[in-house]
Amino acid sequence: QPLDGQRYTLRLRRAGAATGDPLASNSEGFDDGDYYTVFALPGGDNRQQAILRVVEDDFARPADGKARVRVVNAAQGVD
Repeated sequence: QPLDGQRYTLRLRRAGAATGDPLASNSEGFDDGDYYTVFALPGGDNRQQAILRVVEDDFARPADGKARVRVVNAAQGVD
């Protein structure tokens, strides 16, 4: 979804829950014209909670013969 370059608060809620306490919340500043991915990750021992992480996407073409891969470790309890 296109956004203008401002600070936004992201909230993760259960499906169908438009109000109430979110499972996770994060405030991020976004740059106009850039692309981002938001990850919802497990939030500790309480399985009712989550953490939102925002990562800026890099759409620059890799060098010839190279590839770009994103690996996300989202396993709970594993560093």
